Amino acid sequence: MAFEATFNELVAAWRRLHEVVEALRVTTVEDKPLTDGVLLVDRCGDATEDLLGWATEGLAAATNALGAVGETLDLHRARRALSSCQQCFARLEDELLTFTSYDRVTEINRFGRKRRGEWLAWVRSVRDAAAQCLQPTMELREALVRCWQELAERLGTTSVWVQTTNVGQQLSTPPADARGATRNGLT
Repeated sequence: MAFEATFNELVAAWRRLHEVVEALRVTTVEDKPLTDGVLLVDRCGDATEDLLGWATEGLAAATNALGAVGETLDLHRARRALSSCQQCFARLEDELLTFTSYDRVTEINRFGRKRRGEWLAWVRSVRDAAAQCLQPTMELREALVRCWQELAERLGTTSVWVQTTNVGQQLSTPPADARGATRNGLT
């Protein structure tokens, strides 16, 4: 697969995950019933805000990585951006695993059964929205692995990396009388 195409897939995977996480946040924060909120509901809302933050930051890093492998190839910028992507993904995945953990889901279900009515409907919506995040998360994990493989292969074929930092060099010869003085041992 072409190098740039692999990074295009990474950006697309981040976009898909960003969309479902944003839907989860809307369901959790904006669609909650307005009466009788509790700490559990606030914790769920805070968690989805964090998830959306990691998804937004990861998408930005993926876009930066794609730019680094575009028209002007900059493998070190791509590596740094991909590393940022990986860190955002790790944090997002940890938070999502906590959000969808057995203990958290049991606590949310218990809350919905106790409150009934619109709270029970909200709990079901949150569970469904969280479940929608799992497939895009797996796809993103696979896209990250492919990008790392492509990058490692590309860096492995480069035996020397040269980066110039100055524009040029100025050479000058000493004045004529200084050359004569040096020859005669005067300086």
